[in-house]
Amino acid sequence: MIYGCNELNIGYAADGFARARGVGAAVVTYTVGGLSLLNAVAGAASERLPFIAITGGPNSNDWGERVDKGGRGKTGGGNGARPTSHTFL
Repeated sequence: MIYGCNELNIGYAADGFARARGVGAAVVTYTVGGLSLLNAVAGAASERLPFIAITGGPNSNDWGERVDKGGRGKTGGGNGARPTSHTFL
């Protein structure tokens, strides 16, 4: 396991690992981490390297629900939250 200071560095480390060992994988955080990883994924794809990208995301059952300001749990929601432009499905 290789740790890095940001997602792009981890992506390029996985790219290098794929070159050396045959396949590389990276696990990053939701949204910002996944977007940052795209540069490394594109580079690996252009070289036809096997690359596995794993990123988390919110449960689709939670879309449209929110937590009230007091932190007392979910309120009725109703804000109509939808996946945004950076939500990959």
